[in-house]
Amino acid sequence: MLYVDASEFRRLRDDARRFDTKLLTGLRRAIKAVGQIGMDAVEKELDKAPPNDQPGSVGSRDAVKAGLRTVISFSARTAGVRIVATNARLDPAHRGFVAAYESKGLRHPVYGNDRVWVDQPTRPYFGAAIHDALEGRGQELVMKAVDDAVRAIGGRGK
Repeated sequence: MLYVDASEFRRLRDDARRFDTKLLTGLRRAIKAVGQIGMDAVEKELDKAPPNDQPGSVGSRDAVKAGLRTVISFSARTAGVRIVATNARLDPAHRGFVAAYESKGLRHPVYGNDRVWVDQPTRPYFGAAIHDALEGRGQELVMKAVDDAVRAIGGRGK
């Protein structure tokens, strides 16, 4: 896991912005690249067969992939880089799938038959996939980006 001190993260952002907006842009780009590693891992999980190994997906996994994006936040509550999956980019038939994939399971009618319902296990894999992809590397990459920014700020401040 990668933990960020929100106040230090914001202070670094403010210092980078004050010295050079291009420095802040570079810092954000480097941090977002770490998020992209995690997002690639999530997309790789979404490319796997459904948990019940049934072929013929109706596009729900592709729909979830379409809703993925990385977000960098410097706010006090959510400082850091996050991978979020939203329904905003999904077509109406697939809205709600993001929440369903992160649940322990879901219930749905069989081929639209309201009289026959089944329980379907889901695979809450976002967190595990991201952790496995970034294990050790995430903190290393973010720290390198932060160190580069601090060096650049320190060099100009003299």
